[in-house]
Amino acid sequence: MRIEKKCSEGSIYPNLPRSFPPSLPPSLPPGFNSSDSETYPDSPFFRHGLGGGGLLFVGVYPISMAPLCFGAKMPSKIAAAGVVDTPTGVDLSGGIVLEYEGGREGGGVAVLTYNLMGETPEETTVVGTEGRIKILGPAHCPTKMIVSRKNKGRGNVEDCTFEYALPAPLPAVLEAGGFNYPNSQGFMYEAAAVQRCVEGGREEGVEFLSILGMCVYLVVVVW
Repeated sequence: MRIEKKCSEGSIYPNLPRSFPPSLPPSLPPGFNSSDSETYPDSPFFRHGLGGGGLLFVGVYPISMAPLCFGAKMPSKIAAAGVVDTPTGVDLSGGIVLEYEGGREGGGVAVLTYNLMGETPEETTVVGTEGRIKILGPAHCPTKMIVSRKNKGRGNVEDCTFEYALPAPLPAVLEAGGFNYPNSQGFMYEAAAVQRCVEGGREEGVEFLSILGMCVYLVVVVW
């Protein structure tokens, strides 16, 4: 008689009680729309002739975090996959992996996603040898982040929360119906940076050098 031994992978979640997660409602609304202000298919987000698509409108935000972490250099490898909307021809979502050379000295990977099909947490997590930083959503115009310092032992971290409140929108903005997107009053800092460049005779600001923007552009073009 032949006896075979079989071992299971160490993934616990398939064996969790079936009450987790709770069952979904019997019916969900049809269609999709990740933004209350963008209607499908009339919004420029979904119009191919106007350059619509997730990569252009939302993908640049997660991509821009990569050069901020790895510096002004192009990744050595780029891999990507995405979903295209057949009726409009625009990309709805995508996943991008950027590999940076350097090994333990400045190397690593950036795993990035963007999505027009649903509302994501819009969070950015930067993981390093001494801990991690989580920038809470909306990460492209954040007001809060959590720094987790690693202590000895797996899962043993010490969290420290930092919060930077934005000024309230001007009354004129509120009277006009408010901003379309959250934390848009943060653009005041970008406008102030441009003003400092103009007054100082500089062609670019020190906060985000043009070479970093070029890295983002080249990744978009390659993808």
